[in-house]
Amino acid sequence: MSAAETNSIVDDEGAIFPGEKDLAWVNELLWGSQVGVTVGKPPGSPPSETVAEFVALPNARQAHLLVPVDSPPAARQALRNYNDARRAIRGGAAVLGFAARMGILGLVGERVTVWQRPDSARSDHAGRLDAYLAEVLDVPEVRIAVRMGGRRPNRKPVLQVLTPKGDILAYAKLGWNPTTRSLVRNEARVLDEFARSTGSPRSFSTPQVIHSGDFGGLAVLVMAPVSPAGWLSTRPSRTELEEVAREIAALRPVTQERLVVSGFWQETRARLEKLRDSLRPTRYEVLEGLTSRLEERYGDAEIHFGEWHGDWTRWNMARDGSRLMIFDWERSGRRVPVGIDAAHYDFDFAVKFHKHSALETVPALLLGGGTVLPSFTSDVAARLLVALDLLEMVFRYEEARVAGLDIEDTLYFGAFRAAVLAPGGP
Repeated sequence: MSAAETNSIVDDEGAIFPGEKDLAWVNELLWGSQVGVTVGKPPGSPPSETVAEFVALPNARQAHLLVPVDSPPAARQALRNYNDARRAIRGGAAVLGFAARMGILGLVGERVTVWQRPDSARSDHAGRLDAYLAEVLDVPEVRIAVRMGGRRPNRKPVLQVLTPKGDILAYAKLGWNPTTRSLVRNEARVLDEFARSTGSPRSFSTPQVIHSGDFGGLAVLVMAPVSPAGWLSTRPSRTELEEVAREIAALRPVTQERLVVSGFWQETRARLEKLRDSLRPTRYEVLEGLTSRLEERYGDAEIHFGEWHGDWTRWNMARDGSRLMIFDWERSGRRVPVGIDAAHYDFDFAVKFHKHSALETVPALLLGGGTVLPSFTSDVAARLLVALDLLEMVFRYEEARVAGLDIEDTLYFGAFRAAVLAPGGP
């Protein structure tokens, strides 16, 4: 059993926090299993060595971001670079940023203290993750801000690595289990291929890899800093999005074949079969029935297959001069029906940015709505592209749950069913 399951996180009066597992989980990854985590000051008897101190945004019970207390400039920069769709989180970041400027961050924010357990061997500083990152970046010391991984299939912490003076040096992703280690290493591979290619993409750029390696069982990917698209920045145009999606699809020659005989569909069927014993029988029967219905309807359709990004959303883009910078390439590398990225972008933007319900978004996309999807439906039905994207997300949640993540799909299974069973249309 991991420390994330056994360590209790308490406040100064001994009350156990509901968010204890999340904070214990991420700090165990960062500092090792022999640390304790307290909201407030570390216990004083017996004396405890403080390993790190953070302020949690918005609070320790629902932490989305941990910023370093001992470096107000680093905390300000980390808060400035953090984007979130939720208004309350953005408001909290503004308040903490003001507190950091005033030098009262530790008084205003809810402090999270990581301390060395007195009955455990003291960790050698050279064996700590922050020292490892400082060595990789060739600087004397670093401060880290921790973006907590949400309860998603690819859950992992992402670090902003900064100097004590607040200069951002890099972003670092940490793969901690077989699934996330594979994703981090795949992204490193994809970005390395972009860097080594003789012709750079015309319509987009990609982050620069500084370092890829392993540390203490973690797969570590360190990338040069990029500026995520702010909520007030210029929104990508339909033309830009379409051009990028088509160039990604054509990174390798596009092929055409019947859906039912394609490698993509064979893999889809294999993934479904692997879930047979882990899903409730009725849930599996529904999922298998819906997938078979798609096959009956579109199995003989001639489909164009190309590359994809795999998580193409508004949050994975930044403005890079006249082009878009696209990041988070963890899922890239598979051959899929051209247009799934577009379906994913439009569904995600409608549901997570505009807060439309999935059950109103799906019919709208099937009837020709969306920003990017309509550009890809002349050769293939919108229903197929939307359904395949949603089925992919169902698989990701179920596969992550089988791998041990405590997550629940409250969105995609129902949306997939709605897409397959929606009346009318091709």
